Formats: sequence, structure tokens, C-alpha cells
Amino acid sequence: MSHVSLPIKPHLNLAYGLSLTIVLLMAVVSMAGLLYGTIIYPTDKLFQTFMPNDVVNLFIGVPVLLGSMWLTRRGQLVGLLFWPGALFFVLYNYIAYVFGIPFNVMFLPYLMLVMLSTYTLIGLIASTDGRVVKQKLLSVVPERAIGSILVGLGLLFSLRVVGVMANALVSQISIAPSEFSVLVAD
Repeated sequence: MSHVSLPIKPHLNLAYGLSLTIVLLMAVVSMAGLLYGTIIYPTDKLFQTFMPNDVVNLFIGVPVLLGSMWLTRRGQLVGLLFWPGALFFVLYNYIAYVFGIPFNVMFLPYLMLVMLSTYTLIGLIASTDGRVVKQKLLSVVPERAIGSILVGLGLLFSLRVVGVMANALVSQISIAPSEFSVLVAD
């Protein structure tokens, strides 16, 4: 239960509490999407876009977030490294829900997920001693190769977003709200 071996400055009790709240809220909104999808997602396009997302959120997002928290609680560095990534997944994913789904009863829970994951992510990163993490990973991770891959993926995503939006502008094609929300998140 101790974080002695992890490069954490203060205690993570708040991050654990907020992350458990995020897990509970994710599970509830995902189940609501699965059970009441035709109500929450009023068009066929929205239903086809967000229903599979609810499955992924429930069966991959929730377990990864819980698993990273559990590994961190056990003093495993891999858990501490995955935890912010899991929170970023929640943030990225629910931005698309906030912007892509017409205002309905689920807007507030989606917005809460975006806000809670942002706050928790910032707090978790601020609580982690990056210099110690870097020292622990220095001889283990090929940083130049990994950094190059991340920059390349970032550029590809950016080019895709610019290309889709430019094509829509030039062709005067309207972008569906669900697709636009994904472009905003990207």
C-alpha cells in the first residue's frame, strides 16, 4: 500500500478518490448508452458512432484505469505511468461526447468526466517527480525512438484533421457533429 518506491511528492488520496469517481461515472454513462442508446443518441449516425465507444469505455477504459490505480497502489512504476494515460483517454474520449451529442440529460455527466479527468490528470502529473521517473527509465526506454514515433503520430493526426476540415471547406460538405467532435478531440 505504500508509495515509498514511487517518485510521488504528496499523497495521492485525492487522485484515487477522483479516479474512482471517474470510473463509477464512466460505468454509469456507458451502461446508459448501451441500455438507452436510441434515446441518448437520437440519430443513426450518432448511435453508430458512440454505441461502440460505450462498449470500449466500459470493457477497456474502466479496467485500464482501475488496473493502473491498483498497480500504483502496489508501488509499481508501470501503474503510475499508465494512470495519466488512462485519464487522458477519458478526457479525449468524452470531449467527443460533449461536442458531438445534442444537448440532453447526459451532457452534464459527460462534462463532469472531462472536467474530473482534466483536474485529476494535472494533479497526478504535478505529484509525480519527473526527474526520478526519467532516471528510472533512462537505460530501459529508447527515448529518441519513442519520441520520434510520438511526434510522427502527432503529425499524422494533425494532418488528418487539417485534411478533413480543408476538404469539407473546399467541397462545401458539412461535417457531421459526431465526426466534428472527433476532429476537435484529435
